[in-house]
Amino acid sequence: REIAATVKALADNADVNDAIMTIYGARYQQNIKNKMKTVLQKYIHLKFGTKKFKIPNFPHCFPNDSLRSVVKTTFFSLNNGRNVIITGKEGCGKTQIAMWIADYYNNNNLKKEQEKQSFFCVCTEEIKVSDLVGHQAPSGKTDGTSELIKWQDGFLTKAIKQGKCAVLESIDEAPSTVTERLNGLLDQKYDGQKKQFDIPENSANPKVDIEETFRILATANIEKISQMSPAVLNTFEIIVLENQITKSIKELQFKQLIKT
Repeated sequence: REIAATVKALADNADVNDAIMTIYGARYQQNIKNKMKTVLQKYIHLKFGTKKFKIPNFPHCFPNDSLRSVVKTTFFSLNNGRNVIITGKEGCGKTQIAMWIADYYNNNNLKKEQEKQSFFCVCTEEIKVSDLVGHQAPSGKTDGTSELIKWQDGFLTKAIKQGKCAVLESIDEAPSTVTERLNGLLDQKYDGQKKQFDIPENSANPKVDIEETFRILATANIEKISQMSPAVLNTFEIIVLENQITKSIKELQFKQLIKT
């Protein structure tokens, strides 16, 4: 998967360093990333530029190097057709960042007939496949001429049909029956064929076309993510969010952070 994603990125004229550091390096913490950069800098054609990535105008956002790195690599992954898990310590701000990025991505891919809509779901141990995919429910009609039971699309199915980026908060808390159901949906293929998502629970429409712009942007606790199935994790780009408040923040910047 990583090789295929790298080839696609380079074929789309992506920066070589961005491709390597995102697809292979974003899952590691900063000390490992620095070692990777040291190795890459030995090759004359892989020099890192000095131009900083500009963060979009997110509301109440305090720009910093950790945030800038995560936003840059997440955008790179989403634009490269990959789905992402942002992982970090509890309370590091990963949920807010995921929501900012998803809204920005969706607004940029908004079609004329669509209204602005966010797709956000908090995963818990109680979440079921039907919550994401959909379920049969009473239609509310009692005239005897219509179906009494009607299929209702779940949160994820709606995002699939609309080609939106859906945020799954705390995906590490979801039971394996839910995360493993995502495998077929997330396994990226570069054969140019139209992708479909199987929903056998809906006998009237058991297959749904997956819009090209559909993505999943999930969050996970860095201390729990290793407990997830490797088969599921391998379908995602893992991006680590480091501490956004470091000793390098100057007094003026710290005041700006508190004000923000």
